[in-house]
Amino acid sequence: MENKEATFFQDYSNLIESFEAIAKTEDNPFFKSKFVPLKVILPLVKKHCKENNFVFMQYPQFAEGKNLLFTKIMHKTGENISGSIELVAKDATDPQKLGGAMTYMRRYSLTCMFGLEEEDDDANKASGNITKPKGSYIAGRFQPNKAPTEEQKNIAEMLDAIK
Repeated sequence: MENKEATFFQDYSNLIESFEAIAKTEDNPFFKSKFVPLKVILPLVKKHCKENNFVFMQYPQFAEGKNLLFTKIMHKTGENISGSIELVAKDATDPQKLGGAMTYMRRYSLTCMFGLEEEDDDANKASGNITKPKGSYIAGRFQPNKAPTEEQKNIAEMLDAIK
């Protein structure tokens, strides 16, 4: 019988490493900056999840007096990772403002949970001047300029054993 946890971690590691940096294409006029819209992130995450035996769901819930967004990543083995974050809006009774907060947090929850890298400079990509941050992926997570902890070494050994 296959070790469900080892399969989950191997597939999650493959999933995280399968993503390329995503270009920030939309303008935010309030902060004079660019961002990656949810309409770009969603199809990308869905495609990579399917290729690596995962599915995800996001849903709002009112709990303990707060509006929350839950994100759950589920693997074919039944293993999962989940997280929640408060939906902060100037007026939580205004559906428009709450919807904006939900869109914002959906985008950032996916970015965080899938380790998505947002590329800051479109000109660098166009010119071929792309530099990767220094560090290494340890158990599916990028660790900038860090040596792995004992726990991370153990997980890496477990992943290497199932390859």
